[in-house]
Amino acid sequence: MTLKHTKEKDAIISRIVDMLGKRLPEGEVRRATRFAEQYYARVAPDDLLNLSIDDLYGALLSHWHLAARRKSDKPLVHVYNPVFEEQGWQSTHTVIEVVTDDMPFLVDSLSMGLIHQGISIHFALHPVIPVRRDASGNLVDVLSASDEGKRVINEAFLRFEIDRQNDPQTLATLHKNILHVLMDVRLVVDDWQPMQRRMKEVIELLSAQNLPLDQEEKEESIAFLRWVVQNHFTFIGFRAYDLIEEAGQDVLRLSADSGLGIFRNTHVDHVSQSFTQLPAVVRSEARVPSLLVITKSTAQSPVHRPVHMDYLGIKRFNDAGEVSGEWRFLGLYSSTAYSLPPNDIPILRRKAAWVLAQLKLASDSHAGKAMQHILAT
Repeated sequence: MTLKHTKEKDAIISRIVDMLGKRLPEGEVRRATRFAEQYYARVAPDDLLNLSIDDLYGALLSHWHLAARRKSDKPLVHVYNPVFEEQGWQSTHTVIEVVTDDMPFLVDSLSMGLIHQGISIHFALHPVIPVRRDASGNLVDVLSASDEGKRVINEAFLRFEIDRQNDPQTLATLHKNILHVLMDVRLVVDDWQPMQRRMKEVIELLSAQNLPLDQEEKEESIAFLRWVVQNHFTFIGFRAYDLIEEAGQDVLRLSADSGLGIFRNTHVDHVSQSFTQLPAVVRSEARVPSLLVITKSTAQSPVHRPVHMDYLGIKRFNDAGEVSGEWRFLGLYSSTAYSLPPNDIPILRRKAAWVLAQLKLASDSHAGKAMQHILAT
C-alpha cells in the first residue's frame, strides 16, 4: 500500500462522511460517521478506488440501515441484488449483508458455505464495530475500538459480493443457508467450554475407574485425551450414546439431553446411523474392551474449515467392566497439533517407537536418523 493510495482512500472515506452529514437526519450523523470510518478502514485502497462514490455510499448506507435494530443474539441477514433506483447503489453481483455478535469462525464458515454451493466470492469485508443498543435492540451509539463500558457489544458486519443470482428461490435459499451457518457457529461457540468441561469430566471418571484394559493402554489413552484439551482440538459437537440391544442387534442410542455444539438439538430418539450401517462383524467391535476410537467422520465440518470432521469416540464401561456406551466428540485438530513431532503426541509416540523398534536401527546411525525424520515429517 503506497502513501498515495492511503491518502486517496482517506479522501474517499471523507467524501462518504460528508455525504452522510448532508443526507441523514442530524441526530443520526455522528453515529453514522463513526460507523463509516470503521466500515471501510481495513479495505484495500484499490477495492475502493475502483468503485464509484455513490456505490460506496449506498452499500454502506444499506448495511447501516440493516443494523438499526437487532435483538440480542439474533443475527440480521439481507440477500439482494442492488438496483440504483431501489437501493441507491448498484452492482453486477448479488450482495449478502450480515450483522451479528462477533464470534470466532464467522468469516471462514460463511465463506466455506458459499464455496460449497459452487458460488464464487468477488469481494468481502468484515469489520468488527463496538456498538450500544437499548433494551429494544435499537442502535443508540457507535463506539471506537478502545471504548469499554456497560452494554458494549462487538458486532461483526459482514458483506460478501458473490456471483449474481437472479432466481428469487435461489436468493431465499441463500438466506436460509446463511442463517443455518450462523446458528451452527453460535452453537459451537456457546458450547465450546461445556464440551471442554465434558471431556475433562470423562478424563477424571476414566482415571478413577478400574477398567478391563492393560494399564499402559489406559494411561496412554488418558494422556492423549489430556493432550486433546490442551488447545489441540476444536470441539464442534458432542453426544453420549448408550450401547443397547434392540431386535437382537446392538445399537447406539442417544443419551437424553447429552447433545452439545451442533448436536445440541438432536432428537432424543436418535440412533447412531453411522454405527447401524456398519457390517455386523465391525459392530461387534463395540463390545471389545478397548478405550478409544479415533477416525474421520463421514460428515464435513459446518464451521471453520471445509474438511471432514475428526471423530473421537471414548467407550464407556459399567461397574462390571462391560462396554455400556460411548462418549463421542467431533471436531478438528488444531493447526498446532499437525505441526508437532509424533514424540510429543500420546499414542502416536508409541506407534513411532514401535516402528523404530521393529526396524532395529541405531538411533544415532544415518538410517536411524533418516527414519526418525520420515516419522516426524
